[in-house]
Amino acid sequence: MEKEVVTVMSLCPLTFWRRCPFPVVLALAGLAVSLLAGTGWAAGLPATIPEPVGYGVLPAMTPTTVFVAAGGQLKMVDVATRELMGEIDVSLSGYRPLIVPYNHPEVFAYAAERFHTRGNRGQAQMFISIFGYDGNIISEIPLPGVQYGVMVASDDARSLFLWNAVRNSVVRVDLASGTLVGEAYLGPRCGPELFPLGNDTVFTTCWENGELVEIAFQPGGPQLTYHPAFPPRSLVQDVHYYTPHPTLEGARRIYLFTFESDQVIPINVTEDGDVEEAQAVSLKREGMYISPYRYGYTVSPDGARAYVGYTEADNYRDPASRISVYDTVSWEQLFEIIPPEPFRYIAVTMDNRYLLTAGDRVSVF
Repeated sequence: MEKEVVTVMSLCPLTFWRRCPFPVVLALAGLAVSLLAGTGWAAGLPATIPEPVGYGVLPAMTPTTVFVAAGGQLKMVDVATRELMGEIDVSLSGYRPLIVPYNHPEVFAYAAERFHTRGNRGQAQMFISIFGYDGNIISEIPLPGVQYGVMVASDDARSLFLWNAVRNSVVRVDLASGTLVGEAYLGPRCGPELFPLGNDTVFTTCWENGELVEIAFQPGGPQLTYHPAFPPRSLVQDVHYYTPHPTLEGARRIYLFTFESDQVIPINVTEDGDVEEAQAVSLKREGMYISPYRYGYTVSPDGARAYVGYTEADNYRDPASRISVYDTVSWEQLFEIIPPEPFRYIAVTMDNRYLLTAGDRVSVF
């Protein structure tokens, strides 16, 4: 019997972006999401995801909300109570990129979606769908010529920034007018991850030269500034984490994890946009290797701890078997977690209380 692919998302609020990393996606291969209970472990997600009954209105997010996506539906689950809270249809988005604002008065979610004129063939049209709390689409913003990769929001939640894979560029969408208001073209080997700063600026990475590119969208056009930030040609996974700096007031930090040299590269960005050139920190452990999976490691939303999955086998297909928890200032290992089953993905809820791992089952503790 073919296994169903289930995805769990921990999504960050738009209006509290300073306190959250990028949306974290957990992909789970299995027939159902299983329960897990035991010493030191909280109960897991529901063994089955029931159909919602009586949900005419979707509730606002809480710090323990996660999203389980299956069959084109985004199901809203509270980890603390294990209750299903509602769902919306996001079958055209591929589940990502998608942003759920934190208690927005009108908007439940923004989804970057793709529509083909003939099923899954023919001319493709990209657009942003804006969902209301009744689960229906309030409006759509067409994005001609855009093949989206990553989507992030400005601090004031008035703009969305998307990576355009077609032209190797970053586009800015004004949510009030529903129009594309700017596009910045980049060179090869840049992106696709985006890191917002303030209301008009985003950063992205250029791997060839080890640079962080600052893109400031101004009335006269985008201004690009290149900052030396990390060792050139670093072999870094194409998903990173962006949190408040653990000790510097107003500053933020980008974490780039390498899986071939078992290192992390922490890049500090001040509130004014100054970039501190970073040095790689070794996370190598004897006989162990950092998980090669896209979400096999994460950073807590408050930026204080890094959770790094390790595998004992030198094989990129093997799931991780244990988690080392590091202090992000000293990079000393605080403790180790050994989940009951191997896993490929890790996420932390917005309140920093629950850690989720996913392999054949989702475990919560």
